[in-house]
Parts: sequence; C-alpha cells; structure tokens
Amino acid sequence: MVDSNIHDKIDLIIKLGMGLHRYGANAYRIELALKNLAHKIGLEGEFFFTPTYMFGAFRTEFGEINRHVRIEPGGVNLDKLCSLDELGDNYLAGKLTAQETDLALDEIEKATSKYHPLLKIFCFGMSSAAVSLFLFSELYTFTAAILVGLVVGCISYLSSKIDKMNSFSEVLVAFIATVLAYFLALTYPQISFSVILLSGLIVLIPGLNLTVAIAELARNHLASGTARFMGAMISLLKLAFGVAIGIKILSSFGEPSMPIAGYQLPQLTRWVAVIFAGFSFTVLFDARIKDCPWILLSAIIGSLSSYFGNAILGAEIGPFLAGLSVGALSNVFARIHKRPASLTLIPGIILLVPGSFGYITLSYMFDHNVVAGLENAFLTLSIAISIVMGLLIGNILIDPRKNL
Repeated sequence: MVDSNIHDKIDLIIKLGMGLHRYGANAYRIELALKNLAHKIGLEGEFFFTPTYMFGAFRTEFGEINRHVRIEPGGVNLDKLCSLDELGDNYLAGKLTAQETDLALDEIEKATSKYHPLLKIFCFGMSSAAVSLFLFSELYTFTAAILVGLVVGCISYLSSKIDKMNSFSEVLVAFIATVLAYFLALTYPQISFSVILLSGLIVLIPGLNLTVAIAELARNHLASGTARFMGAMISLLKLAFGVAIGIKILSSFGEPSMPIAGYQLPQLTRWVAVIFAGFSFTVLFDARIKDCPWILLSAIIGSLSSYFGNAILGAEIGPFLAGLSVGALSNVFARIHKRPASLTLIPGIILLVPGSFGYITLSYMFDHNVVAGLENAFLTLSIAISIVMGLLIGNILIDPRKNL
C-alpha cells in the first residue's frame, strides 16, 4: 500500500506546478523547479508542461505514480509568482508542513489583485502613451493614444467578466479601437492613425508569448514552444482581423491622411515614457508596489541597451544586447535578493518583444501586401531570436540560483 504521506507530497508538487503555470512561469523553468523540489523532499520526479497540459511521473519505493492534469493557459501575476516562490522555500526549510503549505496555496489562489480595476484601466492608457512616445513624439498623437488605451482597457476589463467573450474579446477590442482611432485621425490631421492604433492595442499584442515560445523552442522544448507560438499567432490574427473589419467598414468615410506637422515633444520625453511603462507594468502584471523601483530599473536598462544595441548592431541584432543585459542583471537580482529572476526579467524585456512587428505583418497580409508582410515576418523572428540568444547567454554568464 502506498504511503499517504507520499501522495500528500505529490499532490503538493502538482498543485504548486499548476500555480506557477497559472501565474506566468515558463514551461522549462517550472519543470526544473518541480524536479529540484521533488528531489529535496525525497522523491524522484519527471515533469512535462505545455500551455494546456501537465504530466508528472514520480518514482517511489512502491512503484511509479503518474499524474495527468488539464490546465488552462495562464497570464502573468508577479505578486503571486513571488508568493509561490517564497512558499516553496518555507516548505523546504521546514517552516511549514505539507498541509500548511497546501492551505497557503489555496489562499494565494483566492487572493484578489491589490490594484483597483480603475487603476489597471488607467495603466492601459499610460502604456499606450509610452509606446506612442517611442514611435512618434507629437502632442496630438500622444493625447489620442492615451484615449484609445483607456477605451481598450475598459473593454478588456468588461469582456474579462463575461465567460462567453473570452475567445472573442481580441476581435471586439481591436474593432472598437480601430473605429475610435480612425475617427480621431479623420478629425485631427496631426494624428497618426497607425501609431495611436498600435499604441492602444500594445498591451494585448502577444509579443511576450512569442518571445517565450522562441525561448522554449531554443531549449528543445518543442511541444510547449510550438503550442505557445501558435497561440500567439492566433491572438495576432484575431487582433488583425478586428482591425481589418474596422478599416473595411470605415473606408467609405475617407482615408486618414499622413499626419501634418504638429507640436513635436522633446526627445527627452521618450525616456520619460520608460517611467510610464515601468509603472504600468508594475500594475498590469500585479507586481508588489515595493518592487516597482526594480521594475523601473529593469525597464530603463532594457531600453538603454536596446538603444545602443540598435545603433551599433542594427535593428535585427541589436536586441541581443538588451536581452543579454536584462537577463544577466535579473539573475544578479535573483542571487542577491533570493527572489525570482522573472520579477525583473519580464518587465525588462516587454518593451523589446517584437509583437508589434507581428501585428504589422498580419496587417500587410490582410491588405494582400505579401512582400512587405514577409519582410516584417523575418524582422519579427530576427528580433525574437536575438532577444532569446541574449537571455540564454545571460543565464550562462550568471546563474540565478533559482529556476523561476
């Protein structure tokens, strides 16, 4: 008869793995973390994760015990990810029993966001403002991007409360954002339609998932990497489809003209945009407010290294330097503070990820501009691979000592 204590340990490991997946950890990081945890509590385990499936095989003195779990794709919640990391450390240190750890896992899962929904909607607008400053530092465009971002945040929040809208929300949000951006661009000639639309949708563009997919493929995690890559492509297709419908319907009202010269904001505002972005990511990724300075620092380092990398190596290879810098410094942070490297890694690379180029690629495809679409597709993959190679070498140079 199998010892019930072994089943308790296995249940705890599986539950912890589901939590890590739900709150944004990569498949290969979860597998390593769970394997090390199982080993430290006297079990030998092998694990396999994809965005929708988890498998655990445990070798015990009573034979092999297997667990299969169907899971839903997760998002990013840095607060809960850190809480799970701390909980695992306390369990291994003997400060908590398996039963106490299990109860604590339930409390973490039930906990609601520390940030009010209105603040999150506001941060949609701030992130849109930041991207507009990166792309086109003009006052009218900057203001319009904030408005579109706020509308996108409102619709995203409302649609998240309706289960039936989960599969359709990207199309609806993209359509409404297109309608608003189109009429703003028609009304005010100084506004760049493409910039405010891309800025407004930037939070929903799955650039991070695309980069994580490339990273998993680079580590030979083919099943999870392929599934995540296709999931990112479907999200991009939904957004591009919503935009295409909006433009098709509104084209009878006229075409937005090329923006005329308006009041150009100082170049310094692009660096102020990094502060906007860092604060927005703290809220949108549910990080703890005390971690905001580290997130801001990571965003600044990522932006600076990307700026110099692009100037030295070009747009395709330049992100390598940014990935290397953010990856290595996140590992230094993890070693010093004994926290997950993901806490600074995710916000640091989010400004670098090539999701916007993927969206532009599909927009070209919908317009039957295949050549331009293929050029942007190649650029998208080049940027993603550059970032991933930088992160991989950063892990080689500096070991984070933690798997998360």
